[in-house]
Amino acid sequence: MGEHIKFVEKPLQPTKGSAGLKTQLPGCATTVSNLASATGGIKPGNIVSTDK
Repeated sequence: MGEHIKFVEKPLQPTKGSAGLKTQLPGCATTVSNLASATGGIKPGNIVSTDK
């Protein structure tokens, strides 16, 4: 008798938090590094945005 472990890798998809911003990563630590990976990097339009 044994155990079978299946690893499913899929792209990280940030979800909206209580303020309505996409700041949550289910199943992961919400770090700047993980958010940058999930949104395409630290650059305008991804994790960084300008005030309008």
